[in-house]
Amino acid sequence: MLENLRHFFDRDTEWEQADQAILSLRAGLSQRTLAATKDLADAVGSELAYQYALWHSDFLAALEHCRAVLGKLNHTDLQGYRALWLYLAGSAAWLACREGQLDQETAKDYFRKAQAAAPVLRWLVGLSGPQASGNAARPAAIELSATAIVERLEGVFEQLGTVHDRKYDAEEREILSAIGHKRLGKLLGYDSDNNSDDAAPDPWWIADESVCFVFEDHAEGKKDTVFSARKARQAASHPDWLREHLKLPESTEIIPIVITPCTKSSKGALPVLKKVRYWSRDDFRTWAKNALRAIRDIRRDFPGVGNLAWRTAAAARLKAEKITPEQLKGMLSKSAADVMRGVEADQEES
Repeated sequence: MLENLRHFFDRDTEWEQADQAILSLRAGLSQRTLAATKDLADAVGSELAYQYALWHSDFLAALEHCRAVLGKLNHTDLQGYRALWLYLAGSAAWLACREGQLDQETAKDYFRKAQAAAPVLRWLVGLSGPQASGNAARPAAIELSATAIVERLEGVFEQLGTVHDRKYDAEEREILSAIGHKRLGKLLGYDSDNNSDDAAPDPWWIADESVCFVFEDHAEGKKDTVFSARKARQAASHPDWLREHLKLPESTEIIPIVITPCTKSSKGALPVLKKVRYWSRDDFRTWAKNALRAIRDIRRDFPGVGNLAWRTAAAARLKAEKITPEQLKGMLSKSAADVMRGVEADQEES
């Protein structure tokens, strides 16, 4: 660095050569105006006026300048930027409401519109308030638990690296070699873990505080194995174990799932199995492979943390592949008692 700095100060031959190379490179390039540039340029005056109005605590004027900005940001590439200005308009309206100049519905309406423009920003949801009108344009297509997964996926991609595929490929191979359940959950964007204590469940996947999936893996079973009452009670008890050890909120929906090839259970197990969802081992493995392909595709387009367009597209793909919690719940709607045929107890597994 010091050597280059001396060349710069001295304007010597080496500096001249570098300078000419830069000029030649510049001469060979052409400037391309981005499609949304005009909208941004048109909005600048109102953006500055908003800043001055806010500085002088003229919140009604600040809101008017926000409206002027929003009237100029019409290009589709500016969806995220529109969301920002809708949020700023809501903030100005809220400050005006605090001063007794507006009612709170104006602020709520702008916050709802901001969340509709950026549905993957979960923190915007609460700003519209518990009494928000159900008629407002709110993004029903993307549930909050799905956005939690997308946000966590960004961290997974950053941790495994995006410059090359070496670490990502190694992680994927490890999962595919034995369908590593805990690692699979993490790669899909869930908060996934397990515990080796007695009576502890097999891995659990937490989307957010609203929903948690907990698994009883019965991989050693065979199709003609009779699922035992002991196994059924163990699977059904996993939600209680999680509530005690993870201190999950009472409002969290904990869904126990048994993954097994069995299609028969002891008759005594059937009442307990009504509380447990059923996932065929073969179906689970097929789903896992499809899910991993989807995650690889999503990662290919990952531009870095916080890109709203990518988050929206990623959430839609996760939903299509039944990876999001609501879709997964819908796919696993049947209980184990619905699927398994009851047989006499003396035929169950040892």
